[in-house]
Amino acid sequence: MHQLFQLALSSGTADKVVGDALPPSQVYRQALLLALADPPHLSQAELAHTRLYLDKFAALAGLHPRPRTRPPTLLLFRPTATVAPARCLPA
Repeated sequence: MHQLFQLALSSGTADKVVGDALPPSQVYRQALLLALADPPHLSQAELAHTRLYLDKFAALAGLHPRPRTRPPTLLLFRPTATVAPARCLPA
């Protein structure tokens, strides 16, 4: 989903409306916000209510690229370890 949205951004079609379909940027925002609502734990009524709110307000959500102020971080760990690395333990 994220890669498809990146493709829409790079091709300049993220905000393009085709017919009566929502633009890709609107669909992407709705999908992200719906995921935050944790749909597996919502009742059918709550899910329907959430969808109504998303249809009405998802366009207000902003999408901004994450600033690259420092190089990407790499986390290494031993999956068989039974304790956290020494520098991660509370003092």
